Amino acid sequence: PVEDPVLTHQVNRTTCNITLTCRGHDLSINSSCNKKTCEEKNETSPGGVVLSLSVRGSSIICNHSNPASWKIKTLEMGELTRLCTDGGEHGAQGADSKSTVVVVSIVVVLAVVVFIIIIILSVYVYRRRSPGVSEEQLYSSVPGVSGPPQDHHRADTPTLLVHLVDGQSETIAHLLLHSAVLAIL
Repeated sequence: PVEDPVLTHQVNRTTCNITLTCRGHDLSINSSCNKKTCEEKNETSPGGVVLSLSVRGSSIICNHSNPASWKIKTLEMGELTRLCTDGGEHGAQGADSKSTVVVVSIVVVLAVVVFIIIIILSVYVYRRRSPGVSEEQLYSSVPGVSGPPQDHHRADTPTLLVHLVDGQSETIAHLLLHSAVLAIL
């Protein structure tokens, strides 16, 4: 009787090519599969031992036979195509590394947002407790600015404004948020 054949496979994740190896006795066959087609091959030893690799329906068959007996090993084509679409044997690791990048990115963005909020609250609390310079004195020291902007809709909302060179006003929160977004990109 013949020994059981061995049917192994390797997946090239870059090209999605699959290499099959069918071994039995002293014979070995290598075949390439691309998508749903595989090369069929046969090898015969001088003693009449035959090793063949064939495709029947959706099964890949490695057949090891001699004149008295035969044994087969099969592999389903669907399993190979899943390996290819999953990225090969290391597909799970690739998915894990992608999810790790996403999680780390989210944590970094949240940390930046929390940092910005802490800075804004610190500045606000400091300004509220500090007797320092009045708003009129502060605005009078900036050339070309007569006073704080008049925003009747937000009169109750405390806002720290920064006057830019061209005369536009932006809140510290807006400037920090803009800087954080640029730093992330």
